[in-house]
Amino acid sequence: MDPFVSTILELVSQQLAAQGIDPLPELPAERIERPPDAAMGDFAFPCFTLAKAMRKAPPAIARELEAGLAPAVAAAPGFTGVQAAGPYLNFHVAAGHMARLVALRMCP
Repeated sequence: MDPFVSTILELVSQQLAAQGIDPLPELPAERIERPPDAAMGDFAFPCFTLAKAMRKAPPAIARELEAGLAPAVAAAPGFTGVQAAGPYLNFHVAAGHMARLVALRMCP
């Protein structure tokens, strides 16, 4: 699994647990998407499936999670930030960190 995806899933699960929400036993990696525009971020987490459990609209969930995740994302290796965009949480990755991981995968 992509290390960025596993970090995102771990951070989101921890934030949901801190709010008393069962993080859907295991958040599947398939839920992490690539935004249609690179300016939006490198990875996107859709909040649609959390709406029923949290009894809120997906955009409100994204804003709430953004506020709670911002410090943890800023401290996570390779990440530069998280931003709510409608019903999505967009995660930004440092270009240099991404390049190093790609290079390591291509030339082990």
